[in-house]
Amino acid sequence: MITTSTIGSKLSQKLILVCLCGMANISIAPYAYAQSDLEEISIIGTRMPVLPGTVLPNIVVLSSDQLERINHSHIQESLNRVPGVNLQRGSGQEYLPAIRSPVLTGAGACGSFMVSENNIPVRAAGFCNINELFDAHTEQARQIEVLRGPGTVATGSNALTGGVNVRLDTNSDSAVSVEVGSNEWVRAKARFSSNTDNGHLAAFLTSTHDGGFRDSSGFNQHKFSLRHQRNWNEGTLNSGFTIAYLDQQTAGFIVGENSFLNKHLSRENPNPDAFRESLSIRAWSSYQFQSSNGLEWLITPFARYTDMDFLLHFLPGTPLENNRQKSVGIQNAIKWRPSDSLTISTGVDFDIAKGLLSEIQDSPTQGSAFLRATIPSGTHYDYAVDAINIAGHISAQWLLGDTWSLALGGRVEYQNYDYDNKIIAGRTRDDGTTCGFGGCRFSRPADRSDNYTNISPRAELSNALSDNSRIFAIASTFSRAPQATELYRLQREQTIADLDSENTKSLEFGYQWKTDSLNIDASIWGMRKSNVILRDSNFFNVADGNTSHYGIEGAFGFSPVQAINISGSLNFARHKYRNNAGAGTGANIVGNEIDTAPSFFGDLRLLWNATESASMELQASKMGSYYLEPNNLFEYSGHTVYHLRGQLKLDQNWRAFGRILNLTDRRYADRADFTSFSGQRYFPGAPRTIFVGLEWRETSE
Repeated sequence: MITTSTIGSKLSQKLILVCLCGMANISIAPYAYAQSDLEEISIIGTRMPVLPGTVLPNIVVLSSDQLERINHSHIQESLNRVPGVNLQRGSGQEYLPAIRSPVLTGAGACGSFMVSENNIPVRAAGFCNINELFDAHTEQARQIEVLRGPGTVATGSNALTGGVNVRLDTNSDSAVSVEVGSNEWVRAKARFSSNTDNGHLAAFLTSTHDGGFRDSSGFNQHKFSLRHQRNWNEGTLNSGFTIAYLDQQTAGFIVGENSFLNKHLSRENPNPDAFRESLSIRAWSSYQFQSSNGLEWLITPFARYTDMDFLLHFLPGTPLENNRQKSVGIQNAIKWRPSDSLTISTGVDFDIAKGLLSEIQDSPTQGSAFLRATIPSGTHYDYAVDAINIAGHISAQWLLGDTWSLALGGRVEYQNYDYDNKIIAGRTRDDGTTCGFGGCRFSRPADRSDNYTNISPRAELSNALSDNSRIFAIASTFSRAPQATELYRLQREQTIADLDSENTKSLEFGYQWKTDSLNIDASIWGMRKSNVILRDSNFFNVADGNTSHYGIEGAFGFSPVQAINISGSLNFARHKYRNNAGAGTGANIVGNEIDTAPSFFGDLRLLWNATESASMELQASKMGSYYLEPNNLFEYSGHTVYHLRGQLKLDQNWRAFGRILNLTDRRYADRADFTSFSGQRYFPGAPRTIFVGLEWRETSE
């Protein structure tokens, strides 16, 4: 186990002492750039624009060129290139996330990772969804920003171990593309951009049909976004709107040890009736201006709505869930530069939301006598929650001489829930009658209110060693309030969740080297989590977990000659239980590896720019072995999968492109896990899949 002292023995003790002296927002090292030399951009974790190249390496930006080359059919294909990120794909557009963590399930997963579009969280605090990245318009993103590690003071409570921000903007060429592929895949994308009298306007449309490689699977998905920018009243007004709709036939797990190796089983769907239908709508407008006293202001009101129905095919009885959420809020930030060496940023966020959830089972449960008796048909849950989230943040950044930068800051966040149970409370059926074996599996608490106040301090120190290299250190404590489903969607004997906020203490050191031919980013990090809300192999939420996490991450790019680039990412990490929360009766899991937490994963890429018009990339993606449950009795052995991508510019307007995923047609599991009801089960990885497309793009030539 790595502690603060053991990490510190590897690097300068002086850095640790300085970092622990206060609290920080995102630290901006001078890194040989003068502020007037470059146009500023916005990055996840900052409210005000910052200089490109000055953000610390724990924030990774996937550029428009990279995203165009990847052209992902699922967001996993892009994000898994980022060190520390491990998304496991489910069926269709579903996934389970990990950023410097085990692959998490349930509300604890989405509660640990902030997902935002143009810095607006796609869902309200307390009402996250584990698959909410499919609500963001990633297919048309100009850049995707990934925060690895606990959030900055401006990111909000759900960034416990990381965050993803999807950015679309108005400065895009107009383009139209169509692509076709295996399994009835068809996708059309269009974006239109034009100058207005006093700004820019852009529209983005993506429409996708996938027949699915498994029986009774596939999806139709449609996304539309607008972005508008204009100069107004001596400031800049940026407005946005996104609507996303998903209609998916969902394929469930296949069951049995190594069943994913069987070609026929991997194409079957044990849950042909499973589906997911989701609608999300978001709108916002940001106004940035400078007042007469030199203060820079950013004010962003926003509104959101989501409505989702899906069959819980992974639960006994396969009930139907409906969840809805509507929310409005405002973000604001103020930046003040009292001197050339000091910048102060502060702001207040306000979010008010109403969420509704119901779970209804139409038919009797199949299986053992215990399951039939404890999981009856009828309404399991039906409740509404009104929530208020208020947060204040402040940070100060000092430039200490020509090369050092220190940032200290903190965030105070208050979360209040007012819960209204709409059916009978307790462990009974919805008509009040009792279940066998001591009561029903689900438990509905009586009406109640809960509130949480969390303080998250942060410190960052950075030093530009030269024009080409720098080192940095980050120390932080970060907390997140429980999600509404963790508090009010209870199981068995629980009548009150009695959950505390999850907390993580983190320490990170990093090094960055960049030249024209070689880039290296490396980090060593350690985290300890307390009050962890775990979901065990019986799907029960268990509180008071304590876990440890530490690892080494690296990314590199090397160009031995102008036409060749070799790049990749490497991840070595250990994630362990520090107490027995989540263990079975009488089990001791202290020191065990957390389930679905591979010790190694990464990828290696070879890019060949054959001519100015043609390029090709070969990628090898490696997933190491991992345990499937807390007792470490069952294990997935891991896999290596190869992908090939290429594009050819036909003339100044036309481009052809294609990709082959799983080039060698390897049989593997995108996800493996274990439950006491089913044993080992898997989401099989897709076989060899081929896509080809053609794009027309307007150019200024």
